Amino acid sequence: MRNTVFVLLIIGFFICSKANAQLPDELMQTDSLIQAKDYKKALQVVKQTIEQKSTRFVLSQAYYQLSRVYLGLNDFDKAIYHNHQSLDIRENLRYEFIAGNYMLFGLIEMKRGNNDKALGNLFKAAELPFETLEFSGLLYAYIAQVYYRKGKIDEVLKYYAIAMETLQTAFEESSQLDLNHYRIRLNRLYYDDFFIGYL
Repeated sequence: MRNTVFVLLIIGFFICSKANAQLPDELMQTDSLIQAKDYKKALQVVKQTIEQKSTRFVLSQAYYQLSRVYLGLNDFDKAIYHNHQSLDIRENLRYEFIAGNYMLFGLIEMKRGNNDKALGNLFKAAELPFETLEFSGLLYAYIAQVYYRKGKIDEVLKYYAIAMETLQTAFEESSQLDLNHYRIRLNRLYYDDFFIGYL
């Protein structure tokens, strides 16, 4: 089960790095360090960005990244705290795309084993606009994963299908990534404990 969450986090971090292409180099470096699981270095880099007193928008992104670092370190309380900091700034700026914050809250609760809280946050994220279709597809994969943990296989299949359909649409619009990359990774999420002969 731990491997399943890890694979989802890696997919999520990969998508985050695509969506964050407009971020300062330091935060892009943080993304790369998180993907490499070098959380100690990522922590240093993101804290330096925060200390530089960047714009409020960049600061909101830095707190979001800091939350992701603490999630990787399994420090859930700090992950939640810094995600709240990010969300507060974004809401004050009236930033439209806050779904990622709620998705991150869902991930934190999923990793903690709080499935109902995870679903609450993930469904809240689903009600909000996303920056990219890839984010939306990943969200539905996370929802499927939580339902898998709860043993609700019909819901797993439903949301897994939505995830793949959304990712298919996203990749029809963009030739940068191969959908098979996601299909293989998502299939592996369930391979160890549950066989889905869906794709």
